[in-house]
Amino acid sequence: MTRALAVAVFTLVLATPPPGQAPSERPPARTSLAGQLLVATDSLRDPRFHHTVVYLLHHDDAGAMGVVVNRPLGNASLAEILNELGADSTGVSATKSVLININYVQGGGGSPCTLKTTDPSVTICSPAANSTVSSPVHIVAGSTNTAGVTNMKIYIDGVSKYSIASNKIDTSLALPNGTHRLTVQSSDKLGRFVNETRYFTVGTTTSCTVKTTDPSITICSPAAGATVKSPVHLVAKTTNSSGIVALAVYVDNVLALKTTSNQIDTNLTMAVGTRFIVVQSWDNAGRIIKEPRTITVSP
Repeated sequence: MTRALAVAVFTLVLATPPPGQAPSERPPARTSLAGQLLVATDSLRDPRFHHTVVYLLHHDDAGAMGVVVNRPLGNASLAEILNELGADSTGVSATKSVLININYVQGGGGSPCTLKTTDPSVTICSPAANSTVSSPVHIVAGSTNTAGVTNMKIYIDGVSKYSIASNKIDTSLALPNGTHRLTVQSSDKLGRFVNETRYFTVGTTTSCTVKTTDPSITICSPAAGATVKSPVHLVAKTTNSSGIVALAVYVDNVLALKTTSNQIDTNLTMAVGTRFIVVQSWDNAGRIIKEPRTITVSP
């Protein structure tokens, strides 16, 4: 949706029978809760639904759709609200304003990555700190806040570039080459502002032929046995149909970098001498994959 004060919906996809299961084995149809209010209990800590009242617009075996009705955002005409919901606004006043008491909630999909447990806090999932990426830059972040997040913003080099009324961000921004300071800031219903900052570089990334073995890790740079200078430009990519949980770089058996991305493009400071590098991934199937490489760092 394009308007921050418009009604946004959440969707929940309910469990479906595994492939090949006969229709007769399907669970009995659920009683529809459409038209009813769901009140969150104190034990529900998800910031999207904490202390909310949800009006269900639709509910069946395929899923549910509803709106949170107790988080004020501002004022808009009733016609605007109906139009955003895809409803017929013919004959409805476009000038008379009503209080919008519905908050943006995007359900399903869970958190964009493993978020910090500190409450409140902001976690930048991508790009990785000190990484080298190409433009447009994919920026992913989420927030931990039981009070309820009202807005999240992206600042590049201190300038506001993106804003959304949600508790998570997943967008791409066109940025010029060079090193940039990324700050993601959240604001909550208590009037608090929380942010996280990291640096990254926009430039030409190293390309390589990724292994087709599933699962596997391909170290694109540096080459095996290469002699390089510090900081070492390290690029690694994964092939994994199960999905990556985390990806890490170890230098001489010491953790140097860890990310939730499925690839790494970063510069690492290393001491002069022979260095043993291991790129390791963890996937959703519980597997651990490793790719070693030995290089020499020259003075």
